[in-house]
Amino acid sequence: MIGLCEGDTIRPFLPGHFWSSESETMKRWYNPTYNLEETDLVTFDESSALQTTAELLYEGTKKRMMSDRSIGTFLSGGLDSSVVAGFLKKAHHENGHGSTNLNTFSIGLNGSPDLAYSQQVAKHIGSTHHHVEVHKDDCLNAIEDVVYATETFDVTTIRASTPMYLLGKYVRTHSDDVVIYSGEGSDEVTQGYLYFKNQPTPLDGALESKKLMEQLYQYDLLRVDRTTAAHGLEVREPFMDKAFMQHYFNLPTNIKNPRHGIEKYHLRKAIDTIYPGLIPSDIIWRQKEAFSDGISSLKEKSWVQELKEYCDFIITDEEFEEERRMYTPMPMAKDALYLRRLYNKHYGTITPQLVDNYWIPNWMGDNQESSAREIGLLNTDSEDTKLRSLGFKEEFQKAKFIHATDSANLKRC
Repeated sequence: MIGLCEGDTIRPFLPGHFWSSESETMKRWYNPTYNLEETDLVTFDESSALQTTAELLYEGTKKRMMSDRSIGTFLSGGLDSSVVAGFLKKAHHENGHGSTNLNTFSIGLNGSPDLAYSQQVAKHIGSTHHHVEVHKDDCLNAIEDVVYATETFDVTTIRASTPMYLLGKYVRTHSDDVVIYSGEGSDEVTQGYLYFKNQPTPLDGALESKKLMEQLYQYDLLRVDRTTAAHGLEVREPFMDKAFMQHYFNLPTNIKNPRHGIEKYHLRKAIDTIYPGLIPSDIIWRQKEAFSDGISSLKEKSWVQELKEYCDFIITDEEFEEERRMYTPMPMAKDALYLRRLYNKHYGTITPQLVDNYWIPNWMGDNQESSAREIGLLNTDSEDTKLRSLGFKEEFQKAKFIHATDSANLKRC
């Protein structure tokens, strides 16, 4: 992120802007429009909207395939990364390169749903899958490097950045891939986060999506850009294609909001209807799971819990209450204070303007936690049942790659 310095204040160079030397201000050149109106569901031409949605996303994937090096893709086994992986293989076949290898990369703690679902997708599309299993200590030991690479102290961002940083490191050292695809941006565009199901009205959901899009450079896009660039990788995100985004923004509010209790309903139906068989149906309709939740085991402590417990161990209650009041925004938990300490170690104590607020879900009252699993929005019992029903758990366990260092040699943060 390129920044502008004004005295002691550091401001980011905003996306979609250019610097005017005449006025010495940033001027916006990219101005997407947002439809904030509802429609009559009876008369709405849903079939055309579904086709345009799916086809624009496919075109947005294909146009980014130009590369002198082999292309790989992150694959969590969620809807977004799975669709991207499926489109890449589809494009290979249509271009007469059906035998072209596609590396897919997933990461998680032992027993994580992401590792299981990504294996299912990889088998379906015929990719060469890299299954990277890490230990909690790998994640804890990487946090300081992640804070340095991302230049943020946002808790939600660092939680998700840590496994992605480790996965980027694996890609760099175990493959020739430099260009990596990802599914970032979809949840902001398509209202994919589980808390969107709590929106009071479709208009509230559309406005929240707009706000998230305007802040995306501070959070998820910063995460994927920095954690990959730290290892010399170039990331490409089809969901950030301007034509696709503008189309989705133009959909009526009661079309792009969660419907029938399902987040990203319109996107899911578009893929299922227009490109049947692209990826397994289980994946198309899989419940949204944040990266920091999806890499965690359903049977053991989550990555979020492990980080919280570690910070609770190294920071006393007295230290927390005294030190957190020094900062704006104020850390609301010990893990946030710990990350702020690491940030200060590398970037000083001047309050930056790179992060306006901690990322927290809307419509959750006073709850400051962002993990859907921690605040009870994630139906883990249902996820565990589906995982057992897939019938290939033993297969993917045999194929796993243990990326953790011997615990006896680990240096704790």
